[in-house]
Formats: sequence, structure tokens, C-alpha cells
Amino acid sequence: MVNAQTTAIPTSYLHQQYTYPRCARTVQDALDAFEKLKTKKDRLSWVKEQILIRYLGLGWNAAHHPWSKNKYHYSPSELLQHLINVVIPLQQTEIVPSEPPVHLPTRTNNWTIGTKSADLIALDNSSLAQVQRVRLNAMLERDQLESNGYGDQLMEMQEFSWPLEKLRNTLFKIDMCFEMVDGGKLMLQWCQGTVVKLIKDKAENNFMVVEVKWKAEAVRSVKEEITKVKLKKKDWNPEEHGDGAWREDLIHLTKSAENY
Repeated sequence: MVNAQTTAIPTSYLHQQYTYPRCARTVQDALDAFEKLKTKKDRLSWVKEQILIRYLGLGWNAAHHPWSKNKYHYSPSELLQHLINVVIPLQQTEIVPSEPPVHLPTRTNNWTIGTKSADLIALDNSSLAQVQRVRLNAMLERDQLESNGYGDQLMEMQEFSWPLEKLRNTLFKIDMCFEMVDGGKLMLQWCQGTVVKLIKDKAENNFMVVEVKWKAEAVRSVKEEITKVKLKKKDWNPEEHGDGAWREDLIHLTKSAENY
């Protein structure tokens, strides 16, 4: 039970990632995302995650692929072929579960003639209740960890590469981090708004300049309703938050034990 609850936390993030921008749902999306990544490390990390989203997050056993075999480590391109040829096509035959899988020890299914006894039915129902309890406890623990600064579902749901196409089409919902002084103390504040204008397209120099219209609650922090903002590629969805960090506003899609 303890082991099932521990593994249910990372699995819950992978399950969420399937329905959000992080996941490449078509072969073309996978090829485009892979091409944007320039280093072997980033490509390997990305393609492994895409496989794990299906294998662990959705419980699709057919998506499995070893990272190495007989001391040979599979390359990003080899794993990409598995993603394209095997994993993505599974969407046509596999069911997307509404909740992440939980793996509890199960009894042997001995085939017998007749119907299940009342005790056996009660045992099966008890197992289902255990699964739900593990999921709820995992969500409660995940909420507590995030409150303490460990884990961030908003970071986990973002695209791996910075979203140039979305910025160029504007109306991009942005979530941006600013340094603020509150009560004499320096603190970080996330503010939400909408990109309404592309001022400078300097993607070749790894930055964009945009005009953002901030939500009413954010104006108290940024002081003005519309401001000009420089978005740097290096500040896209970092693991450690800091002034200038930015990501897509997906707050309305977050999950917690409260809405589980």
C-alpha cells in the first residue's frame, strides 16, 4: 500500500500531461517537438517522458521500451522511432483512463464453475475501495509537497520548448513571475494576463518582446493594465522560479485532493 501510494504521485503527473500541451498526440507533433530540441540530453529526456506518459501515466503496457539492453543505451532517435511506430498508434486501440493507474497486489484469478460467493464479491469491492483510498492519499501528499515547494503541476503540464507559434498568433494566456517587495521583504508573485501584441520577433536571438494585458488581480502587482514585456527563452518554464520566469496560464486545469 505504501509503495503504491508513493508511485501514484509521479504517475498522477504523467497522467495529467497526456491531455495538456506537454504531450505530442500525433506523429507530426512528435517530429516537430523533437526537431526543436538541439541537444542529445534534451531529446532523450523528452522522448523518454513521452513514452512514460503512456506507459505509466495511462497504464498502456504495450508502450514500454527499455532505455538500455545488454549495456547498449538506446539513442533518442531510436526511442523516437518506437514512439512514432508503436506508442502514438496505441491511441487508436487503447482506452484513456479517467484516473492514473494504481498497482496493488492482487489475488490469483482461479477459474471455477459457478458464480462468485458473497465473500469474494466483498473482497473485490474492498480492493476497489483501497485503490480509491491510495489515489486520494497520494493527491493529499502531492498537495502538501507542492505547498512546501516540492513538485509543480503547472510546470509539468507546459510544452517542453518555448511556444513560439502561440506567441506569434498572440492571445497567448501567460503566467509570469515578478519580484515584489511586501512588508519590506522580497517575494515572488505569479501574475496572469493575455499577450495582445507581438512587438519584436527575435526568436533567432532567443527572446520575444510582447504587449500583455494583465488580469485585474495582477494589476495590483504590475501597476499597469497593459505593459511591454521581454520574454526570454532561458526563462521559459524553469524548475526554479525567479524574476522573469514565464509559462502558459494553465491554472484553471490544475487538480488537487479538494477537487479529486
